[in-house]
Amino acid sequence: MKSKRTIALIALVLLLAVAVIMDYQYGKNNLPINATETDKNVAQMLNTSKKTSTNVSKDKAVTANSDVFADYRQDRERTRSESIANLKEIVDNEKTSKENRDKAQAEIIKLTEQTNKEMTIENLIKAKGFKDVLVFIDDKSANVLIDTNQQLTAARIAQIQDIVTRETGLSVDQIHIIKRKS
Repeated sequence: MKSKRTIALIALVLLLAVAVIMDYQYGKNNLPINATETDKNVAQMLNTSKKTSTNVSKDKAVTANSDVFADYRQDRERTRSESIANLKEIVDNEKTSKENRDKAQAEIIKLTEQTNKEMTIENLIKAKGFKDVLVFIDDKSANVLIDTNQQLTAARIAQIQDIVTRETGLSVDQIHIIKRKS
């Protein structure tokens, strides 16, 4: 009876993780593109609820845009922390079977490694001169949200692809770059 609950809890945690990833990938106003498409096809990922009017100063517009990136980072961290906490409960429960405990530990390690890869990629891309970057990785793809006013030239896209490919092992066609104007 307890092992069925544990399996159900693991399944729910995994479904939550998949739902979060799918929400980021397929949100109703998100327009992700393949990184190999031309610069003119690079589209915005987000429509913020904090739209600025023509009366708002540029400083306030930049702050609103920065808040979007900070909000997404916070949401990502909160979701991952909750998932890891749930998995730790499974691991720490003495009544959990060894098989389920091992699966939960493996998932904790996977989430931790995924978080580290995302942070590494974000920092490496920022080092190339972009204002802000958000990266979302799953087993089959990587979504890169770039904060820039500049066009994403073929050379800049290649830099991003190189970093993501090197850090994740994903192929170029699995990398989706989304430009967000500040």
